[in-house]
Amino acid sequence: MRAIVVATAVLLTAAMPTAQASASKSAAKSYAKSYMKQTYGWGDAQYACLVHVFNYESHWNYKAKNGRYWGIPQLNSGFVRGQGYSKSQFMANYKVQIRVGLKYIKKRHHTPCNAWHKIKKHGSY
Repeated sequence: MRAIVVATAVLLTAAMPTAQASASKSAAKSYAKSYMKQTYGWGDAQYACLVHVFNYESHWNYKAKNGRYWGIPQLNSGFVRGQGYSKSQFMANYKVQIRVGLKYIKKRHHTPCNAWHKIKKHGSY
């Protein structure tokens, strides 16, 4: 009887990260949409472009790493550190990643749609 309970607990635990990852993506998208509207005044068209940008970069995975590129926006470590965040601070918080990612987009491309057009033309932003 004890082995059945342990096996069930292991199966439930193994299934949980996928559900949490989906909830995190949903929460990240919701947060990004409200933050970009409040902070930059960008509406639905710019949000649609942002979704494309972050889907391309990381599929909204806040744990994504590609060498020196980190998080949902896949920002380089130098930019992240220049914003006052360590790798562990940045990687632990999707809200920080989105805020810093949107700041990068605003600074470098002015809008998410400009960033998306750059990706389509050059493969990176």
